[in-house]
Amino acid sequence: MRGAPGAAILIAIAILIGLALTPLLAPTRAIVDVTARGEAGGTERIARLPATAPITVSYVHSIDGLPIEEELVVRDDEFVVERTRLRQFGAGMGQQADEGSGHAEGPWWVLEGLDRPIGGALTIRAGEPCIDHRLWAGDRELLLSRCWPRQAITLEIRQISLLQAAWGELRAPHDPRTEECAVEEES
Repeated sequence: MRGAPGAAILIAIAILIGLALTPLLAPTRAIVDVTARGEAGGTERIARLPATAPITVSYVHSIDGLPIEEELVVRDDEFVVERTRLRQFGAGMGQQADEGSGHAEGPWWVLEGLDRPIGGALTIRAGEPCIDHRLWAGDRELLLSRCWPRQAITLEIRQISLLQAAWGELRAPHDPRTEECAVEEES
């Protein structure tokens, strides 16, 4: 039984260290992973965005050829469409009688307060460059149609720990194409 008190002290220390590290390792921060899946089936992460700012998906409507912008926010681990901007009501576009309110904003018609939950993941098939799918988050803009045409682009909400965030989990792996396809606004 020699050394038993020493073993108990070591176990107690290990438990205390584990309790101290738990907040650093537990999922506490929502992020949005953006991945592209090519025709061959491979998937690559093209961006990782904080889930604290609105994310805007923009594109040119395939029938009327006019731009549309849909603003998403992350709420309770799911995407919620909060606002849509469009130039005119086209095929499949319009306002539901019981959803939000609309008003003119220059050449745009803006639907706000939509509060339309769409789940924890969103997949977009990036169109040809003429469709001009783009993704905006804060001061970043990803040119989806130009760089990942005809690919499935998935936005997925994930939880990461404070330790993962501190070790750079918010950065996507280096990809030269991401640099040419991501536009940073100048301050």
